[in-house]
Amino acid sequence: MIMVSMDTGHFEDVLCGIHRLLEILHKYEDVEVLALINKPELWQLYSDVSPSNLLKAQRLLKAYRGYTQNGNWPNNPDSCKQVIDLAHSLLDYSLKARQDCEDKDTLQANSQLSSARLTGQAVIRAAEKQDWPDNKDGLEQLRELNY
Repeated sequence: MIMVSMDTGHFEDVLCGIHRLLEILHKYEDVEVLALINKPELWQLYSDVSPSNLLKAQRLLKAYRGYTQNGNWPNNPDSCKQVIDLAHSLLDYSLKARQDCEDKDTLQANSQLSSARLTGQAVIRAAEKQDWPDNKDGLEQLRELNY
């Protein structure tokens, strides 16, 4: 339902579906639901429809954790590029969240920005070791945004 709603542009149905999955997650220890919730693509889509920059950044951080949990992402140029692009978006939304935050959200926005910067540094270090030619531009953009 979530993927079909996303393809057809029914974003309210996407949010309802994801919220329902999260409710089920807290009530039951269903392995299939847990596997679905752990999909980084789902968190990335969820961030696309999130109403605030802070929520987008938080959900992109969960997507990052999903993409990098096995540790093999730097060994493939395509997955490395995907993680670099994700880290760039994560930093971008975290910076926007910090700039746009209200006084009551400053601490949370600062924490998110710190996490995003650490994530960016980790991605830069891991991607530099592989030195994939196709990823040099994205890596340079990430370096500029991270400092």
